[in-house]
Amino acid sequence: MALAAVAALAAPDEDLVSGEWEVKTAAADGSLARTIFDFYLDGGELKGSVLAYPEYEYPIRDGKVSGDKISFSLEQVVGGRTSSYFYVGKLRGDTIEFEIAPLSGHGIPRREKLTVRRVKPAAP
Repeated sequence: MALAAVAALAAPDEDLVSGEWEVKTAAADGSLARTIFDFYLDGGELKGSVLAYPEYEYPIRDGKVSGDKISFSLEQVVGGRTSSYFYVGKLRGDTIEFEIAPLSGHGIPRREKLTVRRVKPAAP
């Protein structure tokens, strides 16, 4: 029994974050805009992309997972303008609570909070 408890504590972070996560936010026209966060671990490094439907996909950079903490940076190019952001999140079951900090550009002018929900775990 003690070995099972140790094995559970030593389980890789991949089981906790890999898969699809989503958030729906109000768009300028009043409709709901869906954004997908697609995460996976590669040799301990968090990788993946953010899909802002319908037309934008942004690879994440410098991704890290440590216990329930997740962080990565993201560069967006929209309408010829580039903006960079740093995401820091805390995993809470099937949600991740992110704080997004602008690094540069014309996007979010201040820190914002965003909660994403698990849609689909990673395929076995």
